[in-house]
Amino acid sequence: MKHARTLISMAGIAAVAFLVGKMDLLPQTSIAVAGDDDKHTDMPGDAKKKTKKKHSDMPGDADHPHKHSDMPSDAMGMEAEMAAWTKAATPGENHLVLASMAGEWEGEWIMWMAPGTPPSKSVGKISRKWILDGRYMKETVKAKGDMGAYAGHGYVGYNNLDGLYEMVWMDNWSTAIHLSSGYYDATSKTMHFQGTYRNPATGNLVKSWSEYDMSDPNRHVMIGYVPGPDGKPFKHFEGVTSRLK
Repeated sequence: MKHARTLISMAGIAAVAFLVGKMDLLPQTSIAVAGDDDKHTDMPGDAKKKTKKKHSDMPGDADHPHKHSDMPSDAMGMEAEMAAWTKAATPGENHLVLASMAGEWEGEWIMWMAPGTPPSKSVGKISRKWILDGRYMKETVKAKGDMGAYAGHGYVGYNNLDGLYEMVWMDNWSTAIHLSSGYYDATSKTMHFQGTYRNPATGNLVKSWSEYDMSDPNRHVMIGYVPGPDGKPFKHFEGVTSRLK
C-alpha cells in the first residue's frame, strides 16, 4: 500500500498527513534483557537486611515531601485551584462547533500523488458521535477504493487550556498515531489543521495542511495540501461528504 491514504479522517483532517505515505512517528523503545552479570547473588542478602533503619532514622513530618506547607494556604486557595480544574475540563462553545460533524455520512475522496498525476478515488461511509459527555467527537471510517479497503478511527476535541482544536487518528494503513492541531474560522465556518508525518521513503518529517469547510451543515468539503517537488504547497486531496442522517 505505497503512499497509503486515500481518505480523510475526522472531518478528513487526519489522513492528510498520511496520504503521501505511511508514517512511523512513534518513538523506538528497547528492552534490556538480563545477562550473566545480573545474577541473584547481586541482590541484597541477609546481611543487608540487618542494616534496616530504625523508626528513629525514618523521615519525620518536617522531611515529608508532601508536607502541609506545600498545599494551598487556605480554603480560598484550594477553591480557586479546583475552579480552574473544573473550568479546564468543562466543554464550552468551542466544543459545540464540532456538533455539525455528528451523524452518518457518505463520501467520495480524491487524491493526487504529485502535481499533474492521475487521481485515485475512494468511496465510503463515516459515523461520528460524541463521547465522554460531549468532550470529544469520535469518528469511524470504512471505505474502498483504488488502493483497497480502508478503516480508521479518530478523535477530535477542543483544548480549553491551549485554545486549540486537537485531533488524533489511527488506521489500518499505518502503525503510527497521527496528531494535529488547529483553529476554527467562525466567519467562513472552516476548520484549519496542521500536522506532520514521516515520509517512509526518506525518513524526513513532512508538513501538511488541511481546510475543512462546514458552512453547509449537510455537505462538508475537505481540501488537503502537502509540499510539492518545488517545495510549494499543492492540492493533493479533496473529499466531499454528504449527510445520510
